[in-house]
Amino acid sequence: MSLLATVATLLGGDDVRLVVEVRDGLSLTLKDIAATVAYDGRGQGASWMAELNVGPGASLVWAAEPFIVSDGAEAMRILRATLADGAGLRLDETVVLGRHGERGGRVHSHTLVQTAEAPLLVEDVVYQGAGEDQRFIRAGARSISTRLAFGTQTLVPAPDELVMELACGGQLARTMHTRDVRGPTRPSLIVDGIRQADTRGSEMPVGEQVHTDAAPAYAEGAVG
Repeated sequence: MSLLATVATLLGGDDVRLVVEVRDGLSLTLKDIAATVAYDGRGQGASWMAELNVGPGASLVWAAEPFIVSDGAEAMRILRATLADGAGLRLDETVVLGRHGERGGRVHSHTLVQTAEAPLLVEDVVYQGAGEDQRFIRAGARSISTRLAFGTQTLVPAPDELVMELACGGQLARTMHTRDVRGPTRPSLIVDGIRQADTRGSEMPVGEQVHTDAAPAYAEGAVG
């Protein structure tokens, strides 16, 4: 199933909400046809939220196209997924800081994956193209790709890709790109930027924020 037939745009003041429900025993594969681009809102932010509910024995695979944050854009990107018993979830997503020749704006990315009993992954990260604090992303990275798998879904590691096993179940792989997101990648893992539940399944504070400022690149062939 495809979500978009053309490029999606986020302008200042936009509030996009998407709800996906996969009922008991069914399987669904979502594919984006084109990227989502957040533009300069002239002082107004924009928000994009996806709520995923995967029923018992069901499976959801979502291969998302890049989320591009243009110069001056302020975007909030929220993804919340709830898995029932025996469910599976696999997500591929990429955040790109700026179109070609841009440094990129600011995006606050919040991800929560949980079951009825406990959270599996809680991550709250800010990527900012113009930031000076480059603690996590270095060497001119301008895009960050994340792959997640939970339940009955698993990740098949790409060459030179590091896959992290999460404490409460699930897998996470993250790579940073200095050129086009379809080009060569330099594998890296943002360990300090991950907020996840501990092995006891205790609730972690969803609102706790981790700042991760990303440096852009100006290489030829970049998205935009």
